Amino acid sequence: MTFVKNTQPKMFSRMLRIVLVLLVFNGIGFAQTANFSLQQLRDQLVATNSLRDADVLAIVSEHAFNDTAERMKGLEIKLANGVTLKINSVAIELKPAVALVKMVVQAEASTKIKPVNFRLSGKLGNGEISGAHLRLPFQLTDVSLGAEESKSAVVLKYLLSEWLAPAKWNSVLPPLEIPLQLNQTIEIPATTFESNGEMPMTLTTPAYQFNLEFWLQSFFVLDGRAVLALNLQPWAERARTHFALIDGVEDDADIIREIAQLAQHLTTNTDLRVLVRKNAANNLLNKIATSREIDLNVKLKPGRIRSEEIDALVGKILNYTDAESGDGAANVSKLSVENFNEAKINLRLSGDGEINAKVKGREFGIPYYLSPRGKFALVNELIPLTITSKDGRLMVGAAAGAIVPVKVNLSIPVAGRAINFSRTINLQADQWLKGMELPALFEPEINFPRRIVIEKNNEMTVINSERSRYTVTNLQVKIQTENIEIQADIK
Repeated sequence: MTFVKNTQPKMFSRMLRIVLVLLVFNGIGFAQTANFSLQQLRDQLVATNSLRDADVLAIVSEHAFNDTAERMKGLEIKLANGVTLKINSVAIELKPAVALVKMVVQAEASTKIKPVNFRLSGKLGNGEISGAHLRLPFQLTDVSLGAEESKSAVVLKYLLSEWLAPAKWNSVLPPLEIPLQLNQTIEIPATTFESNGEMPMTLTTPAYQFNLEFWLQSFFVLDGRAVLALNLQPWAERARTHFALIDGVEDDADIIREIAQLAQHLTTNTDLRVLVRKNAANNLLNKIATSREIDLNVKLKPGRIRSEEIDALVGKILNYTDAESGDGAANVSKLSVENFNEAKINLRLSGDGEINAKVKGREFGIPYYLSPRGKFALVNELIPLTITSKDGRLMVGAAAGAIVPVKVNLSIPVAGRAINFSRTINLQADQWLKGMELPALFEPEINFPRRIVIEKNNEMTVINSERSRYTVTNLQVKIQTENIEIQADIK
C-alpha cells in the first residue's frame, strides 16, 4: 500500500535521456532566441532561490554527458546528394550558462573518393519557457572542413558547400523541446501478509494504478554539471515570465563568482545526484491514500479469540468465543511522511473499516452461533522505514522490529447482554513491508539512432536504431532532514 512500481521510466530519467541524446545529434532551429548570458543565469538562480524549493532535483555530471555522447560514435547521416556523414567523436564541456558541443564528422561521397573529416561546434544554453514547453536553445556556431587540398577534399567541399554553413544545420535539425507537464503512470502491486497473534488474519492490498503529474521547472547549465528541476505543482505565473536583467555592464568574472556561490549546493561527486524533498514524497503518498476507497482487505482465520474462566456456585464455567471466518475492508485516510530522522523515514498511517465475522462459543453454558459486525482502525500510527541499496537497486522496508497496532472491536449479543470484545492486533511491519524495490533510478537502456536519412525537402528519418545498456554502480542513499539524497555512477 505504501510502495510503488513504475510501469514507465522515472520522469527525471526520461528527461535526462531526451537531453543527453538529442543534445548530441539535434540542434535548435531558433538561434535568434538563444541566450547564453551569464547575467541571465545568475538572475534565474536568484529568482528561484537556487532551486532549493524544487520537489525533485537531478544533478548530472559532465562525465555522464560525455559517456552518453561517446555512444553516438558511428551514427551515420545520409544526405540527399549521396554524401554520408559519420560521427567519429563527440565532446561536451559544461560551463556556466552554456554547454559547448564539439563533433568530428567523417564525410564520404563514394568508395572512389577518400573520406574527409570536418568539425561541428555549437552551444547549448539554459532552458527557456516557450508556451507549454521548455526549449533548450542550441546554436551551431561553426562548421569547418579539413585544410586538405586533395582531389577528394575539393569534391567533398563542393558536395557539402551548403552544409558548411551553421545556418543550414540550424534550419534542418528539429527544435529540442520538453513538455512542461509530464504524466507518469504509477502502479501499486498487490500484497499479502499474515498476522498470527490473538486474532489470526490474512490481509491483502489490491493492485491499482493512478497518474502522477510533474511540471518541469528549470534546466540550468553550470560549471561541470547540469541541473534539472521538477515540481509536483504547475509553475507560478511569475516563473513563466522572462527574468529581468540588471541594467548596466557587469564583469563576467564577478558574475561567475556569484553563480558559483548561488549554486554551491548544486554539486555532485558522482555521475548522478538526485534530491527528493519531503513534499514530493507526501504528494505521492496522498495520491495513494485518496485514489481508492478500499485499501486493505481482511480475512479472519479460524481460532479462539476470547476465553475467560468464571467461578460459579456449580464450579468453574468457561466462557469463550471462536472465530469461524470473517471478511473486512478498510480505507487508508492518512498516509504521510512525519519526518526524516536518523537515517529513517517516519511514516504516519491512519485508517478505519468494518469486519463481518462468524463466531461461535458458549456463555454461561449457553451455546451461540452469531454473525456480528465489528470495526477496526489504525489510529495515526508511526512506522519507521529504511532505504538501502542492493545490486544497483533501491530497497525499502520497515525498520527491524517495527509493528503496526490495529484496534479491533466486536459487540456480540448473547443471552440478553452485549459482550464487547476489543483487541489490539500488532502486525509485524518488518514482515509486511520488506524487500520492496523502488522504481529504477535510471532507465537501463537507451535507444540510439544509428542511421539517419535527410531527404531533399530536409525531412529527417531514422532508418535504424540500436539499444545501448547502462549499468548503475556505486548506488548510495542518504536520508537527510529535508530530503532523500540518491547518488550513483552510470556506466
